[in-house]
Amino acid sequence: MDNSSGHSTAYPPAGPPAPPPPHKEKPEPANGSRRRNLLLAGVLLLAVLAVIAGLVLSRDNDGEEPVAESGAPEVGTAQQVADYNLTVTGVDTDATEELKSVAAFNEDPQGNYVLVDISAEYLGTGSGTPSEDLQIQFVAADGSEYGQCKALMAKPMHNVPAMANGDTAEFQTCMDVPSEDLAGATIRIGSYIWVNEEDDEVDWAVK
Repeated sequence: MDNSSGHSTAYPPAGPPAPPPPHKEKPEPANGSRRRNLLLAGVLLLAVLAVIAGLVLSRDNDGEEPVAESGAPEVGTAQQVADYNLTVTGVDTDATEELKSVAAFNEDPQGNYVLVDISAEYLGTGSGTPSEDLQIQFVAADGSEYGQCKALMAKPMHNVPAMANGDTAEFQTCMDVPSEDLAGATIRIGSYIWVNEEDDEVDWAVK
């Protein structure tokens, strides 16, 4: 290129542009890292608790372990219900064959026949009739209740005559109970008259 003095000036050829300086990651603040770790720990803890809760619900629902111990007195313990001193003297949770032998026309149960033996002493004035005064139920660990069955027994409660003060009697009742509801259950006897009063309901533990 000519300038005013007649001399030419040479320029170096243009080269490729210089690369940009390397990008540096901005360091994460220490408190941000700590917050993330706490969040991950919380999520892990919730997952563990969910697994434990699922196992507990599964165990409670399969009937292998009762929801709670009944805390009821054992069979053979005397307890008072209304005007009666009662003792559950025996509970047979597999009484199907026995009841079928008592009467061939007894139908097969849907679950298991449970046969309950009871002794009673009448403490009231006037007279009392157990089949009219008492309500007997099989209560499963989950609270399900099963009333008296219709099978014929050797000593049915409805055969007990009216009892005067001091009279005693022995009788039986039965229930049709699913096999999965047998464990951890109780036999509950209450008064028909005051069946909603807790003081007139007592339980015996089924072993």
